[in-house]
Amino acid sequence: MTEPRTIRIGHDRAFLALSDNYENAPTRSVGGELWGFRARLRVPNVEASALVHVSESPPQDRPLPAFFAELAESWRGWAGTMDWRAHEEGLTLSCTHDGLGTISMATELRDSVRAWVVRAVVPIEAGQLGPLARDLEGFF
Repeated sequence: MTEPRTIRIGHDRAFLALSDNYENAPTRSVGGELWGFRARLRVPNVEASALVHVSESPPQDRPLPAFFAELAESWRGWAGTMDWRAHEEGLTLSCTHDGLGTISMATELRDSVRAWVVRAVVPIEAGQLGPLARDLEGFF
C-alpha cells in the first residue's frame, strides 16, 4: 500500500488540505486513477472534512489543477471572482485578488450524506499559485 499524498493550500492557521485517503482507505483505483479525495478545511475554531468526488463532467467545468493553473497565470490580479466547483458540489472555491498579492479563497465544503455545509475564507499568497498548480497536477 502506498503512502497517502496530501496537498495543503493556504497557511498554518487557515488551509484546505486535499488527501488521496479517506477514512483509512485510498481514493485511487488500483491503476492509480483518482476518483475522489478527502478535503479538510481548517480555520481558527473550525475544522471539517468530507469526501469529494472527482469527475470530468458538469458541474465541474475543468479539473482543479487547470483552475489553479489559470489562477497562477493571472497571479498579478484579476477583476471579480474566479470560481470552481467539484462534481456534486462537495467543494466550491471562489477566489478574489486584492491587487496586492493576496488571494482570498472563499471555500465551501459540503457533506450531503450528513447534511452540513461549512464556509470559510482561506488566504493564499500569489507566489504560491504556480507551485500549487504543479503540485495539484502531480496529485491528480
